[in-house]
Amino acid sequence: MDIIHDTSRQLAATAALMEPHMLVPLAALLAAAGLGAWLRRRRKGDRA
Repeated sequence: MDIIHDTSRQLAATAALMEPHMLVPLAALLAAAGLGAWLRRRRKGDRA
């Protein structure tokens, strides 16, 4: 699997133990990181 996927899985597991108010910014950060990685992959695919 991808490093990003492994990391996000670990973060999700950690987030499950956190307080709910900490969950919102973490989820936003994860979504932004995932979207950025997806866009970078799309651009690489388009160039190739």
